[in-house]
Amino acid sequence: MTPNEAPLRSVIKRPAAVVGAIQSGFVCSALTLAAVFSVPKISLADEGGVSYWLPGLFGSLAAAPQQPGWAAASIYYHTSVSAGGDVFLSKEFAIRNVPANLSAHVTANVNATGDLGIFAPSYVFATPFLGGQASATVMAIYGNIGTALSGTVTGTAGGIPFGPRFDSIGDSTTGFGDLYPQSVGTAASTIT
Repeated sequence: MTPNEAPLRSVIKRPAAVVGAIQSGFVCSALTLAAVFSVPKISLADEGGVSYWLPGLFGSLAAAPQQPGWAAASIYYHTSVSAGGDVFLSKEFAIRNVPANLSAHVTANVNATGDLGIFAPSYVFATPFLGGQASATVMAIYGNIGTALSGTVTGTAGGIPFGPRFDSIGDSTTGFGDLYPQSVGTAASTIT
């Protein structure tokens, strides 16, 4: 037997060791692959940055037992946001090999408002479902949202002053939002 055949014969005599090594390699590969795919990704905004679920939708008594039958809630939701900023910029450029300097000051503001009416009818079932009390709700939204952007630019270009230049743009829309269906169940221990 040559020195190169000795390790091969020891592996052939112990096939369980080979199978175990292959299985442990497969398990390590599977765990590595699972770890790579479970790395958190950057979340991206949906619907233009508006959340799907209305903030503050659930309260502290969400699991309390309810009276069976119909109920309805109406909510008025108002939001108002604004942002602004001042930017100064300076740049040297050339027009037909003649150097010119540009200095400008930009001020911009954005304001947005939302006035929404929310109607949420719900039904609580009297018959226990999977050992608990079940309810179903569909929330509908109607309202108006508006946004306005305004800005001012002043400065000099090649020593020649310009501005102030003021401009604004705005938009408003009124309509219905998406329906918010919900199904809630409370634990059996809370049913009386």
